[in-house]
Amino acid sequence: MNENNNKAYLLGIGVAVGLALLKRYFTGAYSPVSRNMHADIAVVTGGNTGIGRETVFLLARKGCTVIMGSRDHVKSEAALDELRKETKNANIFYCPLDLASKASVEQFANYVKQRYVRVDILINNAAVFCIPERTLNGGGHEVSFAVNHLGHFYLTSLLWPLLKISDRPRIINVSALAHKVNLQRNFPMTLDF
Repeated sequence: MNENNNKAYLLGIGVAVGLALLKRYFTGAYSPVSRNMHADIAVVTGGNTGIGRETVFLLARKGCTVIMGSRDHVKSEAALDELRKETKNANIFYCPLDLASKASVEQFANYVKQRYVRVDILINNAAVFCIPERTLNGGGHEVSFAVNHLGHFYLTSLLWPLLKISDRPRIINVSALAHKVNLQRNFPMTLDF
């Protein structure tokens, strides 16, 4: 009888843990950050639209100073105005950043270095997907590889000295499930490599 009670008890615990994990899985990720972030300085690539814009919004609401880098000047300036109004945080800034261009990454990093003594959070978010034709950047690299990988790696290395100064530096690399998309079905093209 005692053995059956133990089995039932363990089964109950297993079911409870399983349900808790399922709930967490289906409700998605969450941020338990509740500390004051008014002194933090964050850099977000691709901060003018999508996940990047939402990230800037949430960081700015927490009181961070946020520097967003993106290619599209018009969209970025519009997003900057909206974000400042929505969050009531005037410490959101924009600097042009084309991750496919080594010179642009260097200019962006210099902008950050000239204005800030440290960076607490670097969020590598910007990306390109489904470029219709194989296109090379000025350095001879395929553009999606340059933007999605090389540009972020180079930016991180240039900002590394400012990140090391922070008490709690964080580097967050955002990714997607784009690798699971069936390109032939959703985006017919030929891949000539």
